[in-house]
Amino acid sequence: MQAWEGRPRLHPAVGHADGVERRPDQLGVLVGQARARVLVPWIEEARRRLAGLAPAYANRPVREPVELHVRNRLKDHATRPERTSLCAEASERERACLSGHISLPADERPLLATVVRARNTPAHRKVLPDGPPDDLCEKLTSADPRGGRDTRSAGR
Repeated sequence: MQAWEGRPRLHPAVGHADGVERRPDQLGVLVGQARARVLVPWIEEARRRLAGLAPAYANRPVREPVELHVRNRLKDHATRPERTSLCAEASERERACLSGHISLPADERPLLATVVRARNTPAHRKVLPDGPPDDLCEKLTSADPRGGRDTRSAGR
């Protein structure tokens, strides 16, 4: 079992059998858990960074994309739509971009699409295939405001 958005869920690999006994493939479970532990915080960091950019690239007042595209709006969304915009899901932000309400720079749009795919795949109890983590890691590294440098040695 894993927690996703605070609710227990079976790991995606549980559905894959290792033979007649229909047991989950333990290696698949472990790989999926490791990917989640490493990638999910990194994906969330990219989502927050893109959320911070969105109001500056909105083609309309921020209130409009929030009302049109964000399902779970904060109580004060009418008076402080920027707060709700920061909490919006990556897929909601992508819909706002596709509808023309937000025009992110061309170099940010592929990152947004990758973040949406990377967040949605585990949410639908699927395991990320080998390609997207490599693609995601490359995009996240190049988009990292720290310049992709190793921050573990900083401050030593």
